[in-house]
Amino acid sequence: MPGLGDWLSDNETDDSVILEEIESADFDDLLESIDSDDEVESELKLDNPDLDLDALFTEPDTVDSDDKKDFVDVDTLLEESAADDGSRAEETNLNLDVALSEFTGVSEDDVVVDVDEGGTQAANLDLAQAYLEMDDKEAAIELLKEVSAEGTEDQKKEALSILDSLA
Repeated sequence: MPGLGDWLSDNETDDSVILEEIESADFDDLLESIDSDDEVESELKLDNPDLDLDALFTEPDTVDSDDKKDFVDVDTLLEESAADDGSRAEETNLNLDVALSEFTGVSEDDVVVDVDEGGTQAANLDLAQAYLEMDDKEAAIELLKEVSAEGTEDQKKEALSILDSLA
């Protein structure tokens, strides 16, 4: 594996060669070679006869009249919304009754489970455990009393057992 010194010394010779090429270059010839490269690229054809490159790289001059009917200009929308006083909003009947059965995979017969049932009190139980680990019994007891009053049956049992162990 070459060392840093080898790379630096190679770089110096490469740099000097590049500088000599630049100093001796005729820029008119370089520009002509670039133009000739462009001509070669334009003559390239793809194997796919269904692909129209000219259509891809040129913008259409006009829009079909059918397309104009479907297209709404942003400025037109802004003008319409500025002119709208909201009086027609009450005329619009909205159907906000959306049942889950309309969506794929969910039916009326499915059992719906609230995954966050008792989530607040579960967090309070965890926090009470953290307070006990920090030897802050007063804060833990306060949270455990709240859980025993407002939690689910399992949470109440756990909170009461922890309170009993502290007494």
